Amino acid sequence: MQVEVDMFSGRPNPHWELTVPESQEFARRFQSLSAHKGEGFVNEGLGYRGLIVRESGAEVEGEREIVIYQGFVVAKRQGKTQQFTDQNRALEKWLIQTGEGRLDDVLYDQISKLAEQK
Repeated sequence: MQVEVDMFSGRPNPHWELTVPESQEFARRFQSLSAHKGEGFVNEGLGYRGLIVRESGAEVEGEREIVIYQGFVVAKRQGKTQQFTDQNRALEKWLIQTGEGRLDDVLYDQISKLAEQK
């Protein structure tokens, strides 16, 4: 699985690959999320817009792209979208932690602080 930090316009976003154990842990955490009921999900604007997880296998039961941002998770597959709640941003924070040592230190510190807000 690949994790991409959605934050740049006009240049490639930073990304890293999860290890097999990390991918399995991600799948476990993802599958434990509750369905989100309520308003839609928006992550537009400049700066940090969340994390995008793209799967390379079947670890997440067929989900192809998963966007995680400020307590919301949107899973997109074959034109269908499902929304989930990321309680206390736990999944987002955990994923950011997997980027430690794989991202530029300054960028890692910046997104870690952003994930702690709200």
